[in-house]
Amino acid sequence: MGVLAMSVFSTFRGKELEDDPEFQKRMQDPHFREMIENSTKTTLDEKLPFSAKLSVAIFLSSLVFIVFLAVFPEIRTVGEGTKPISMGIVIQMVMLAFGALMLIFCKVPVAKVPNGVVFKSGMVACIAIFCIAWMSNTYFQHAMPEFKVAITDMVNTYPWTFGFALFAVSVDVNSQAATAKILISVALALGLPASVLIGLMPATYAYFFIPNYPSDIATVNFDPTGTTKIGKFYFNHSFMFPGLVGVITACAVGLALGQILL
Repeated sequence: MGVLAMSVFSTFRGKELEDDPEFQKRMQDPHFREMIENSTKTTLDEKLPFSAKLSVAIFLSSLVFIVFLAVFPEIRTVGEGTKPISMGIVIQMVMLAFGALMLIFCKVPVAKVPNGVVFKSGMVACIAIFCIAWMSNTYFQHAMPEFKVAITDMVNTYPWTFGFALFAVSVDVNSQAATAKILISVALALGLPASVLIGLMPATYAYFFIPNYPSDIATVNFDPTGTTKIGKFYFNHSFMFPGLVGVITACAVGLALGQILL
């Protein structure tokens, strides 16, 4: 329901390109106009090279291999009596290894890779997300005791305000799983009912609030029209209102269903 509400909101939001002053200003540039007018391409009649098909096969094989390692943790166990290697590390290792196979067997023009839009957007996003992750990890390691004390009184009085705590932590850590891991134990200790916890789980998605997540940065870079952007005041960006509509709607529906079904 949250995604549906967000989609409907986005459909009627903003101006059409022919009425958008920013886009029309860009269209005055002959090079930009030519790029936009000739950007419609199709691969229906195009015969793809074998290297393209091979790269897709290698990528799909990497996904199957990752699932296989996840299902059988004993394969990820290095020695007797040790814990399996975490899936986060395994995914990084497998993707890097299979990426190297693509470079070797698919005849990738390596010199052109750094000039691609995907590579540039990905590297910018990579640096941004790592910095945020390190900062938030340091912050919560030291601030969690005070944070637990601060939310206890609020949540005991108004259980639904636990959603604000989930949202705030998600903004900092940029991870739904990490947010749930940090705060669900706190909620259980406070005795919050399961219906409230389940209903408020969409509040763990707050990546959009600060536009530093890889997909946000990549979206801005991918959009040639200039209508997807991060504003002058940083928080007035293109993702704010759709994200808030989606999260608020999902939490409201989740709380209502939780009260009815649980």
